[in-house]
Amino acid sequence: MLETSETVLGIAHMNQKKGVTKQPARIPPPLTFDHMFNIYLNPEFIKNLSGKGKQWLSRAMVNMLVVDKSIHHSELSYLEDAIGMAETEEEREELKKAVKEHNQLELGNLDTDRDYAGHFFYYLAMNVAADGKIKKSEVDYLLQLCGKLGFPPNSAKEVLRWAVELVKLSHEREQMVAGFRHVSPMYAGY
Repeated sequence: MLETSETVLGIAHMNQKKGVTKQPARIPPPLTFDHMFNIYLNPEFIKNLSGKGKQWLSRAMVNMLVVDKSIHHSELSYLEDAIGMAETEEEREELKKAVKEHNQLELGNLDTDRDYAGHFFYYLAMNVAADGKIKKSEVDYLLQLCGKLGFPPNSAKEVLRWAVELVKLSHEREQMVAGFRHVSPMYAGY
C-alpha cells in the first residue's frame, strides 16, 4: 500500500509542478467492512465447555466450512476457533485434514453442554451467513445440525430466517459504507 500511495503522491506532485490540476487516479477502494474485524469465540466460553462439547462444536464448525467447498476470508476466524478448540494434536490434524480435503467429519448428537446447544446453533448460523451468501448445501447441513442438536425441525426455519436477515443487513451495511466513501466531509461541532 505504501508504494501505491507514494506513486500517487509522486504523480500529484509532478502534476502540481506542471500546473495540471487533474486529480491522480484514485487508489483502489479500501477493504470491505468485513476485513475490519473477525468474530472469535470468547476464551471464557470455551473454558466452560466440556471436552466432548469442544470436540462436537469444532467438528460442526469445520463441517459447516467445507460443506460449500470453499472458505471465504470472512470464515477464517471460525476455522481458527475450531482448530484452537481441539484439545490434542491428533484432533487438530484431523480438523486440518478435513479442511484441506473438503471432507465432512463424523458428528454425533450433542449429548453434553446442553445449556449451550442454542448458542451453538446460532453461532453455526452466523458461520453460514459470514460470507454474505447462503448456499443450499449450507442450509441442508444446518437442517442436519438441528437434529444433532436435539431441536425440533421447525426451529431450523427460525434460525435460517435469522441468518437470511443477517445476510440482508450485511449487504445493506456494505452499500451504506460504500456510499459514505463518496460523501464530502461536513464537519460540525455538535
